[in-house]
Amino acid sequence: MLLIYFVILHSRSQFSCKDSSTE
Repeated sequence: MLLIYFVILHSRSQFSCKDSSTE
């Protein structure tokens, strides 16, 4: 359960970072 949460958080963080970079 924790692993999944961590993976989601990491994926979300990466996506946010990419989004920020685009802007």
